[in-house]
Amino acid sequence: MIENIGRAAPAKPTDWAEKELWTPCFRVQVLGTIGAGDATIAGFLSAMLRGLSPERAVTVATAVGACNVEAADAITGLRSWDATLDRIQAGWERLPLHLEDPMWSWDQSDQLWRREQ
Repeated sequence: MIENIGRAAPAKPTDWAEKELWTPCFRVQVLGTIGAGDATIAGFLSAMLRGLSPERAVTVATAVGACNVEAADAITGLRSWDATLDRIQAGWERLPLHLEDPMWSWDQSDQLWRREQ
């Protein structure tokens, strides 16, 4: 149970229960992929620890991973927390992600797919 993870537990564990989310990647010029997965997970955990919603955490995670692949190494593409959020807020373009499964629906406000429970 998520509420049992100690100090890292979200303030509202029920907001995290039974969620399946899928967000499109941000458009970038890929120079390297070293560390992209680690960066994405770090972005997700950072967002979670800062109290962001699951939807926002997935978006931030995707953004951090996208920043990472803009450099050939594992760290120089990463930006500060505020710079990453500013880039998202400025309307950073996303790649198309179309799902043909009736269990998934597009949430325009959060710019992600939700799987219906």
